[in-house]
Amino acid sequence: MLHRMLVILGLALLWCSCCMLTGRHLQAQDLAKASRCYLLEIQGMTCEACAAHVQKALMQVRGVAEAKVSYARAEAEVCIQRGFNVTGKALVKAVEKAGYKAKVKHQSRD
Repeated sequence: MLHRMLVILGLALLWCSCCMLTGRHLQAQDLAKASRCYLLEIQGMTCEACAAHVQKALMQVRGVAEAKVSYARAEAEVCIQRGFNVTGKALVKAVEKAGYKAKVKHQSRD
């Protein structure tokens, strides 16, 4: 029971540290399989469909566990699966390939 509570607390802290700004938060099961998260600033989105397009591009990067994109905040939160070495540069490249500009604002550590 104590172990389960510590795991939940750890996941909550990870959630707060890397996935707090978009208003649409990642689920605990996504965070459990994530090794690190990135917060990206996205430029060039003009509507929610743009956000969906950016999200699709990020999810196509091998090793991405979850991506949530907020048009209103012009940000994307992306969590990487354990065992994959996805860089912020690779995520920016995927966004740029989709036709938008991006830069890494924050990266949580493993």
